[in-house]
Amino acid sequence: KQLAIDQQRAIDEFVDRRLAEPASAYPEHVERSRERLRRVLDILNSVGDPIYPDLRGVRAILLERELLDSFRYIAGPPISEDDLFTIATRGPKRVKKSQVRTDDTVATRIYQLVMMLRDLERFPWLPTLGERRGNRMALLKPGRSPTREEVETALFATSILQAAQSLATERRGFGRVVERRLRDAMSKAGLVEAPAPNRGKIDDAGSIPKSGQFYGECTFFGRKVDLLIGLPRSHVVLVEAKDSSSALNSVKRLSNDTGAKAKRYREAFGRNAVLVALLSGVYHASTLQAAQQDGLKLIWAHRLDEFVSWLRDQCGIESRPK
Repeated sequence: KQLAIDQQRAIDEFVDRRLAEPASAYPEHVERSRERLRRVLDILNSVGDPIYPDLRGVRAILLERELLDSFRYIAGPPISEDDLFTIATRGPKRVKKSQVRTDDTVATRIYQLVMMLRDLERFPWLPTLGERRGNRMALLKPGRSPTREEVETALFATSILQAAQSLATERRGFGRVVERRLRDAMSKAGLVEAPAPNRGKIDDAGSIPKSGQFYGECTFFGRKVDLLIGLPRSHVVLVEAKDSSSALNSVKRLSNDTGAKAKRYREAFGRNAVLVALLSGVYHASTLQAAQQDGLKLIWAHRLDEFVSWLRDQCGIESRPK
């Protein structure tokens, strides 16, 4: 019965949060996307020969996060950063900025791949590239100067496409907001945030936080955790912040992901490790019950104060006057 009450309150807060979004939120995303893409198109005009491009312009796009995101949306359909780097390099490792700065082949290949995949409807004036034998690019059709109408149409269509995705990404980040609220509440209650040792890799009892201390994001016996909180007698509480926008999505985010971590932590650290799922959003009752059966403790974002009070009591920290 209590689970059902909290489940419904979390759904209500999710709905209220979405309805409270300002009417300007989406238009602002559209305008930001539009301006970034305009900068990308201006730089592309100076790149010159697509087979032997001016890499100063290419690197100006690839090394700036916001411009790279807009550049990816020139492809049709837009290509993810992971796919772009994997296909361009034919390797499993993520491309680093240092590679883009120093390796002409990598920078050229990434640029040419987007040109090869570019959306013919939205960007008809850009050069058309194709691959020939030996993975070498061929110029199938040279670029030309666009008309004002073509540019405006491309800006309009692409900014809407990108803004929808960027707003969705922003919404998915609410779990981080809840995590920050917990960190702030713990600090106000007297718990102390400490730097995690060993570059954040915690794999032995001597590295866990002392009672009344907590670490930010770190790796606990090979798996990442958002917060690691120390309790007396070498007990630790591991917190995973989870925000879900649908009951179907909650199965993956809670049971498949966090539940698997709970099993790993118990195997590595025994009963002294307690994994807590810090929940906000939409969850199905059966998913919540299955998570509890897997050994997860459920803490709701709207009941943070109770959780922090429990932590303070466990650590023997006296309540601070309001």
